[in-house]
Amino acid sequence: MDGSPDLEMLRIRAQQEMEPGERLRWVGRPHPWALARERLAALTVTPVLLGLGTFVIHVGASQPLPVDQAMLTMVIYGFGGLALLLGLVVFSGPVLAFLLARRTVYAISDRRLLTISGERVNSYGPGDIRAIMVTNERADGSADIVFGQDIRRYWLRGARFAEVNRLGFFGIPDPDRVRELIRDLRREPTD
Repeated sequence: MDGSPDLEMLRIRAQQEMEPGERLRWVGRPHPWALARERLAALTVTPVLLGLGTFVIHVGASQPLPVDQAMLTMVIYGFGGLALLLGLVVFSGPVLAFLLARRTVYAISDRRLLTISGERVNSYGPGDIRAIMVTNERADGSADIVFGQDIRRYWLRGARFAEVNRLGFFGIPDPDRVRELIRDLRREPTD
């Protein structure tokens, strides 16, 4: 770890979450595009939603309906507006993830792993660490380290769905060293 001011700020933020006697072993931050890249696939539907919304609103505006069919006009505009809104929400996903990454701190202590994002702190003890995988290696040497999954199952209209959220450190430099620190934590007995 070098002595850069940015790294020192990350270290201070991680130290604020440490318990008495807990020692910080590593601190880092995700590359902003690493989190944004996770949501880029959704951008493929953005042009479709924006185009559909624009088309529906244009058709509704160019073909005025009689006053007695005002409800139909409102439905057409509502459908077009909803499609436009969904397109903008999907489009903003990677941008919001990029901005969130700039506020995220990853830390490894001698007792646990921490993901600090703004005021939200997620802590993972040795028992929470599953298979440790290094994925999405990039040309600059950074990679993602996934150490678990959070699976949420729910029912929607009689069908069962599962949402899988990968737990890990994304877009971090020197992933091999960080993976070894996580392995060491998993092997060490807890107090």
